[in-house]
Amino acid sequence: MAFFFISHAHEDERSAEDLHTRLQSWGFTSLFLDVDPHDGLRVGSQWREELFSQIRSTDALIFIGTPSSLESKWCWWSCRLVGSHGQPADRNSPSSSGRLL
Repeated sequence: MAFFFISHAHEDERSAEDLHTRLQSWGFTSLFLDVDPHDGLRVGSQWREELFSQIRSTDALIFIGTPSSLESKWCWWSCRLVGSHGQPADRNSPSSSGRLL
């Protein structure tokens, strides 16, 4: 079964939770949604390192594309990280195209 990482802006948390629930109802069990108590970040975790680890191990990133997520540095970062095959990306790096992949 594929492992999916759901990338969303904080303002779109409800939509992300709805998508997570829908994917589970379709039988997908390998999911990461940061705010989910079971499939997300654990209380007390090193959240940046955990996000990095989850993104590096994902088979596919599901990006909830809204005006808020397009402005979010964390959404941009997650898309770039997946697009760079797990290598960190810097939004201001001259080697970065600055496009979402």
